Amino acid sequence: MKTIIKSALPFLSLLALVPAIPAGQVDRVTLQKQDIVLLQRVEESANEVMNTAERIDSYNRVPNEYSRDCHLVQLEALKEQINAMTRDLERLASSRDSLDAADCRAVERVLITAVELAQSANAVIVKAGRAESTPALNVEYRRLVGDCYREAGMLVKALDAGIVELR
Repeated sequence: MKTIIKSALPFLSLLALVPAIPAGQVDRVTLQKQDIVLLQRVEESANEVMNTAERIDSYNRVPNEYSRDCHLVQLEALKEQINAMTRDLERLASSRDSLDAADCRAVERVLITAVELAQSANAVIVKAGRAESTPALNVEYRRLVGDCYREAGMLVKALDAGIVELR
């Protein structure tokens, strides 16, 4: 299980999002529809991330009830869920310059929030990997989990707003 936590976290690739590539003569309406589909898929993943973060947060309320392994299993699920969003977020990032200013701002908010969530999740995973017993006994770990849960909720809200904005 320790090797899972020590492994490089691919979701940090969100930090180096693909530079936006001009879409050429792509119809704006078609591009908006594609971006809405991407946002909806990311929203599904973000809801899963939020549910997992909420579950880990609930483990922290009774720190002696859940083992270190329980936390690590949930953190691995969190990492996989965030990784699932990466491809769609990269596609979304590559299309943003072809959108109008308002749509581009909505996409930027989603991308920024996703990066913040990935950084927060990484911090939680690293902290848990360093724990010798249940991580919930560590105050800093509990704070980081709370931050991750909050940022997952912020991503869901940004995605909802982005979908509305693109329609």
